[in-house]
Amino acid sequence: LILTQYADTNAQTLTYTTSGSSNLLWPGGTAPTLSSGSSEIDILSFYYDPAANSGNGSWYGNYGINYS
Repeated sequence: LILTQYADTNAQTLTYTTSGSSNLLWPGGTAPTLSSGSSEIDILSFYYDPAANSGNGSWYGNYGINYS
């Protein structure tokens, strides 16, 4: 998922659950703080394992922040 902020001053917002979720996991247990500056690019990638979490499945997220 590639997220690019607008070139103007109106930062866009993405909301996702970061606490109390056993189905969305991030490196070190910390979700990313996304970029908010003009034209900054963030990349989020996800892998889904249906057998994880006692068969309930888990999403594993990874990210690269503020590409320029």
